[in-house]
Parts: sequence; structure tokens; C-alpha cells
Amino acid sequence: NNSDMDVPEIRVKTAYNGEILITYINPTITLDLFNTEIRDMCKFTPEQQFTTKWVDEEGDPCTISNQIEL
Repeated sequence: NNSDMDVPEIRVKTAYNGEILITYINPTITLDLFNTEIRDMCKFTPEQQFTTKWVDEEGDPCTISNQIEL
């Protein structure tokens, strides 16, 4: 039985509206759940569109638009 406690969480640093927000997510999170976490953290309305990106080891921003990219 592999519980959530066995898998280390991933630290997510979010820059939004001049603030840096930190949260921790499970590595097996779905894209929908990840987007909900970001929406809640940044206090976006349900209608509000947003784009999530991660910065790769070369410093380039990469858009997260599907489960594989997450």
C-alpha cells in the first residue's frame, strides 16, 4: 500500500501580482487539481483565465497545458 506519506511533495513557488506564494503538491496531482490549487492560492474567479509555467534548468519559461507537461 503506497500512501501519500511515502511520496515527497513538490514545492511550488508562484509569482503573481508582485507576491511570491508557496504551496506543496503531490507529484501525482492531476492538471485539473493543480489548476484548482493555483486558482485558490491566487484567488482567481472561476471565469478568470490564467497560464501556468515552470522555469527549466536553462531559465526558460515552459507553459503547462497538459498532464504530460505537468
